[in-house]
Amino acid sequence: MLDERFLAWQLGGLAATAPQAIGLLGWGFFGLQVITLLLSWIYFFPPTVVFSALVLVCVGWAAWLAR
Repeated sequence: MLDERFLAWQLGGLAATAPQAIGLLGWGFFGLQVITLLLSWIYFFPPTVVFSALVLVCVGWAAWLAR
């Protein structure tokens, strides 16, 4: 997730200057977070699942705003 965080930070700067360049990449991050949430649900304790759900909401909201 650290690599994803770094890439999201860089792409956030790109979205601020050229939102049309992002396209469906935000929804790709959203899909990746859905998979992360499902794996957290299966393998980890509830605090990790809650954190993954919060990150999923934030990424979905950002993808929605960047469209």
